[in-house]
Amino acid sequence: LIIVGEGGVAYSTMAASCGYRIPTYLRIALVLTATLIYNIESGESATCDSALGMKSKGISDSQISASSYANTDTEAKYARLERDYGGGGWTSGSDDTDEWLAIELGDRYEVTKVATQGRDSQTEWVTSYTLMYSDNGDDWAYYVEDGLIREFTGNTDSGTVVTQTLADPIIAYYIRFNPLTWNQAASMRVEIYGCSYDAYTATFDGSAYIVYDTSNPPVETTEDSISFRFKTNRPDGVLLYGIGSQGDYMALQLIDGSIELNVNLGTSDDVDGTTSAVYGSLLDDNHWHTVSYNRSFKSYKISVDDIIYTSETSGEFLRLDIDTMLTFGGTSMFGDDGLSVDSNFIGCMEAFMFNGEDIIKSAQTSLNLFSVEGSLSYTCQGEVVVPITFPDYDSYMEVILDDSDGSDTFDVSFYFKSYDDSGLMLYHTLDPKGYIAIALSGGELSITISTATSTTAEISSGSDLNDGNWHSLALYIEEDAATLTLDGDTDEINRVIEITTGDTYQIGGGIDSETGFLGCMEYISVAGQTIDLMDVLKDDVDYGSVEIYNGATIDSCGVVDRCEPNPCEHEGVCSQSWSDFSCDCSSTGYEADLLCHSSWYMPSCQGYLENNQTSTMTYYVDPDLSGDAEPFIVKCEFDFTTNIATTIVQHDAMTLSDDISGSYSFPLTYSGSVDVDDIGILVDRSTSCSMYIEYDCVGATLLNSPGGDPYAWWISRQGFDMINWGGAAPGSDMCLCGVYGNCTDTSKWCNCDGTNDGTDSGYLTDKDSLPVKEILILDSGDSNTASFLVGELVCQGDSLYDNEATFASTRSSLWFNSLHGEKSIDIMFSFKTRSDSGVFIENQGSDNDFIKVELESSNTVVFTYNTGDYMHTVASSSEGSDLNDNDWHTVIVIRNILQAKLVLDGTEYTDTDSQSSTSYLLELEYPLVVGADSDDENGFVGVLRGMVANGEIIELYSMAEGDGGYMVTAGDNGRCDSDPCMNGATCLEYYSTFVCDCDNTAFIGDYCSEEVGAVMDEDSYILYTIPTDDRSIDSVEEVTIGFYTAYKQGILMSVANSDSTEYLIISINTEGGIDVEMEYGDDDPIIRTYDGDYTDIDDTFHVLYFKRDMTDITLQVDNYIPLTENLASDMVAYKMDDAATITVGKESATSTETGFSGCISRVKYNNYFPVKSEVYFESDDSTSNNIDGDTCGQVAATIAPYLTEPYSGHWPNETDTGYTGQQAGEDVDGNVIAGVVAVFILVLIFLLVFLVRYFARHKGSYHTHEEDGATEADDADTSILKAEEQTPHVLPQVEKGKEYFI
Repeated sequence: LIIVGEGGVAYSTMAASCGYRIPTYLRIALVLTATLIYNIESGESATCDSALGMKSKGISDSQISASSYANTDTEAKYARLERDYGGGGWTSGSDDTDEWLAIELGDRYEVTKVATQGRDSQTEWVTSYTLMYSDNGDDWAYYVEDGLIREFTGNTDSGTVVTQTLADPIIAYYIRFNPLTWNQAASMRVEIYGCSYDAYTATFDGSAYIVYDTSNPPVETTEDSISFRFKTNRPDGVLLYGIGSQGDYMALQLIDGSIELNVNLGTSDDVDGTTSAVYGSLLDDNHWHTVSYNRSFKSYKISVDDIIYTSETSGEFLRLDIDTMLTFGGTSMFGDDGLSVDSNFIGCMEAFMFNGEDIIKSAQTSLNLFSVEGSLSYTCQGEVVVPITFPDYDSYMEVILDDSDGSDTFDVSFYFKSYDDSGLMLYHTLDPKGYIAIALSGGELSITISTATSTTAEISSGSDLNDGNWHSLALYIEEDAATLTLDGDTDEINRVIEITTGDTYQIGGGIDSETGFLGCMEYISVAGQTIDLMDVLKDDVDYGSVEIYNGATIDSCGVVDRCEPNPCEHEGVCSQSWSDFSCDCSSTGYEADLLCHSSWYMPSCQGYLENNQTSTMTYYVDPDLSGDAEPFIVKCEFDFTTNIATTIVQHDAMTLSDDISGSYSFPLTYSGSVDVDDIGILVDRSTSCSMYIEYDCVGATLLNSPGGDPYAWWISRQGFDMINWGGAAPGSDMCLCGVYGNCTDTSKWCNCDGTNDGTDSGYLTDKDSLPVKEILILDSGDSNTASFLVGELVCQGDSLYDNEATFASTRSSLWFNSLHGEKSIDIMFSFKTRSDSGVFIENQGSDNDFIKVELESSNTVVFTYNTGDYMHTVASSSEGSDLNDNDWHTVIVIRNILQAKLVLDGTEYTDTDSQSSTSYLLELEYPLVVGADSDDENGFVGVLRGMVANGEIIELYSMAEGDGGYMVTAGDNGRCDSDPCMNGATCLEYYSTFVCDCDNTAFIGDYCSEEVGAVMDEDSYILYTIPTDDRSIDSVEEVTIGFYTAYKQGILMSVANSDSTEYLIISINTEGGIDVEMEYGDDDPIIRTYDGDYTDIDDTFHVLYFKRDMTDITLQVDNYIPLTENLASDMVAYKMDDAATITVGKESATSTETGFSGCISRVKYNNYFPVKSEVYFESDDSTSNNIDGDTCGQVAATIAPYLTEPYSGHWPNETDTGYTGQQAGEDVDGNVIAGVVAVFILVLIFLLVFLVRYFARHKGSYHTHEEDGATEADDADTSILKAEEQTPHVLPQVEKGKEYFI
C-alpha cells in the first residue's frame, strides 16, 4: 500500500492475499514515483534558500537597525540588496570595528546564505565581516564553523553581489552583520536567504521532565537515531536517560558545558561494555545548540553543532535494551549507572527526536506511553542573560555609583569565563587611599586588599579557573571578616579589615600598571547594585554612570574554544589563550608548529635512501606520512649499488618458543606495538616482502595434510586463517616439502604431519597476507609438543618512489580529483629538470581560493595560496646551487590555519603573514592539475615522482600510463634514453628536447658526429700545451686517432713531459704499419709495431686506438685483431710524469723528423683533443703550422626527428579524473530539475515495460524437480530451505523459461 498524503509518501507491506508478491525493485520504483509526484504537485523543494525580504521589502524598514549611520541618506533601512534607495546603502557612523547592521526576520528562520554589496555608485564596500544571531535581539552569538568564528569574505567593488553559503545553517529571529574591514567606509547592502522553521519546543525548569514508558514494548534496538536542540545557561543537567533491567543504559547529559555520552549495550564477564566520551564545549552560553547521535550496531556518530565525531561502543554486544523507561530533560534516578551529574536540565529544548518519535510533540499531545513529570511550558521561556566581552588587555567598564562612597563594607559579585590564566577582573579605589583588586593569576583567583593604614591582605583561591567555563564569584568585606564564595564554595577570612569604599569600580581592567582581563562577565553586581548591561547598552542608567572603553562589547560573549574540536592532529594536546592556541606534539611523532600534522619521518627506508639520510641503521617510518597510520621503528639496510633499501620490522616471536603442549595462541607484538594494518601500508607499497616461519614438532601435527583440519596455522593481517606454511602458496594446505614432494612421509604435505618428529620452515612471501598477526596451535595430545619461530618482516623497495611521470611540454599535465584540505594540507613530491621555471601543481577553488607550487627560477621554488581575500607566498632559495641540474630535489608544502611552510631539500621556509587573511579555510573545488597551471600553460618540463597529498598517493604513473595527459609518459622517460648523442658524448636531458655535450669528445655538432680534422703535410704540426694546473702523473694513457694518408712514413702524434725525457710517439712506419714508442723514467725506449699497410692512394679512413694501463698495452687499427701485451719485463717506470705537450705531426718547424701528410681527426690523448682545440676552438693553449681544417671525408651521422603530438586541450571528465565538481557558470538548479524530470520519465518507462511484461507473461505449465516438502512452502525462499532440509548442499533444479529485462 502506497499512501500519498499531507505528510508525504509512506509504504506499507500488506498480506499477500492476492497470491502475488510484488518484487522489491517494483516496490522501490512505485515509492519513488509516488514521491516524485507528491513533490511536484505539492511544489516542495529540497532547497532552503529563498530570499527573506531585504530586496523585496518583505522585511520592513522598522525591522532593520544599525549601531549608527553616517547621515540620513545612509540609514540602516537603505541596506537592501540591489536597491539604490536613499544614498545607495547603509554606511556606519564611525570607523570602529564594533559597528553593526541588524535585521529582524519577523519569525524564526533557518538561514542558509547571505549576500552583500557595497554602496551604490560609490567606492565604498565591506571587504570582510562576521555574522551574529539572536532569538531576542538582546544576547547575541557569533556564527562559528569548526569551532572558530568565521570571518566572511566581502566585496571587491560596490556593485557585484557576493554570496556566502553557511556550512551550518543558523536558526534565529535576528541576524547581524559586523564589518571588520572595508574600502573607504563600512557600507553595505545585504540579503538573507533561508526558509521558515517550526519545531515543538518546551521549557524545563529543573524539576519537570518527559517520561517514555518502555516496559511494553521495550526499546530493543541495534540502531538508534537521536537529535535535538537546546539552550541553557547552566553547565550541568540530564538531557536523556534510560536504563534496562539487564544493565543496559544510555545517558546524554551536560557536564561543565559539554555533552557527555554514557552508553552500555551489555557487559560480559570478560569485557566491560561501558562507553563514555565528552563532546563539545561552552554549551551553557544560553544560545541554541544542535546535537545528533546515530548508532548502527557498535559504530556511532555524534554531532555537536555540526562538528562530527565517530567512534565505537565498548564490549561485545550490539543491542540496546531499555525495558523500564526513558526520560528526557531530567530523571529521578540520580546515582544510577551512567549518570555523572545530580541535576536536571534547566533551559529550552526543541525538535527532540528519538528513533523517529517527536518526544516533545508526543508529550504535549499526551500520546500513549508518554507522560510528563512536573509541569512543562511548551514555549521557550529561557532567561535572557546579557554578557560583556573584554577582547583586549586595555578593555574595561567603569561604573561610578551615586551616593555609594563612604561605606565600611565592600560587596561585589559576578560570573566570569576566560582561557587566559592572568588578568585584572575588578579594581576599586578606597577612600582616602588603598584599593581592592580581584584578578586571575596563574589560573587562580587572587584578591589583594590594601587599606589606608597600609595593611595589605592577600587571598588566593581556586585553580584552573581559565578553563573556559563560567565561574561565579562573590566577595563581601566588613570590618572583621572577608567572605569569598567561589563556584558555590564559601571561605571566611577572619581578620580586622578597615576600609572606606569609594564610588568607582573598574571592571575588566583599566589600570595602566596591570594587565587587563580577557574574557566575558555577566550577572555583575557592585555595592548591592545590579548592573543591567542592556540598560548600559541603551544608555539608560539611573544609578550613576557606566562607560565601556577600548573595544569592550555588550550583548555577546566572544570567548571561543579554539581547542574543540581539537585542531591538533594525531592526538596532539591543545592549549589556548584568548586569541591563539598551541599544540603539544612531543609524543606524537608529528611537527608541533603545524598542528601535529606533518610527519617527522620518511615513509619507508627507501625514502631515507632517496633523500641521502643513511647515517644509521634504526629509523622511524610513517608509511602514510600525515595520514592516520602511526609512525613505527624499523631497521634499514641500504644497497647503494642497486639503490634499493630494505625495511625490517621486528617483533616478539623471533626466537624459538618453548615447547608447547596443549592449545596455544600467540598474538605477535611488533616494535612499538604498532598495528599490523599500519605495517600493511608499507607492505602493500613494497616491491617484495617475506617472513621466515618455522614449526618444530615432537609428535605434534601441523596442517594435518592432506585434507584434514589443521592443528596449527597463522593469522593474516586481515584476520584470515592461513592454512599454508613457509614456502607454500596461500590456500595450498602445504609446507615447503609438500611443494617439492620431499616430505619425510611422502603421503603428507608437511614433515610434521607424518609419524616422525621434524621441522617445517620456509618464507611466507604473499604480500596481501603479511605481516603475520597471530600463531594458533591446537592440542595434539599429552605427549606431543611443538615450538615455533617467526622471523622479522623484510621488505624491499617502495613503489612510492617508482610513481613517476615525465612531462615533455609546457602544456603537459595530469588532472586529478580536487584536494581537500580546508584546515590543513600537505603535499610532498620530488622533481628533476633542466628547465628554469614551470608550475608543478595548481588547484583552484571557490572565492578565489587556490594553491600553487612552481619553479620560479633555476634556484627558487614558490608556494602560493589564497584563502579567499589574500594571496600568501612562501618562497625558497637553493642558495647558490641550481635546481635545474637534473638531479632529484624534494619539495614539501604544508598549509594550515596557523602557518604555511615550504621545505626544499630539507631546508624550511615559513609564511610569516599566514594569519592576515580574514578567511582561514582553503576551499578547493576544481581538479588538481599536476604539471601545469589550470589553463594547461606555464608547465613544468621534467620528471615528477612520489607525490603524496594528505597521506594519499597521487597516482602519477597509472594516470600517465592510461594516456592521461598531453605529452605525459609513465615513468622517467627522457629524450636521452635513446642515446642520441654519439662518440661517447654526454646527453643533457631537457625532456622536451636534449643537448649533446661534445666537450669530452673530438667531435662537434648537434649529435657530436661531425669530424674536426686537419689536412697536413710533412712540415705541418699542431702543438697543444697542457695547462700547468692540469698536469699529472699518469699510469693510464688512452689515444684515438683517425687519419688517411698515401705516405708510408710520418709522426701521427707525440706526447712528452717538459724536458722530453719521458714520451709517447705514435707514427706510421716505412711499411705503412703503426709504431708506438714509449720511454718512462730510466727505462730504455720500448717500440711495438702493429703490422699492416694503412696508407692508401684512395684516401681510405682509418681509426687507431691505443691504451696503456700501467704495463698492459692494447693497440688496434680499425676492426683488425688488436695487439695486446704486458710489458712488465721491459717496463719498470710505467708512469708519465707531468705530460706537458701533445704534438700532432712533426715535433716543430725546425725538427728533422718526417711529419704526417694527409688528413687527421678524432685525435684524443686521455681527456685532451689537440686538433679540435686548434681547428675549432682556436685555443690559446695550442699553436699550429701549415694546416687546413677539414672533415677528412667523413659525413656526420644524424637521427630521425622526434615527432610530437598536436595539443588538443584538456578538460576534466569522469573518465580521467573522477572529477564531479561544479564548473564556472554551471546552472546547478537547472541541472537538478532536469535530472529529476529525467528520473521521473525513466521510472514511468520502467513501469510501462514491467506492466506489459506482467500481463503478457507466459501462463503455461512448467516442470520442476522439487524435493519433498518444497511444494508446501509459502514462497521461494522457504521452498529452498525445505528442500535443503531433505538433501543438504543440493539445490532443487528448476526448469525456467527465459526472461528478458530491458
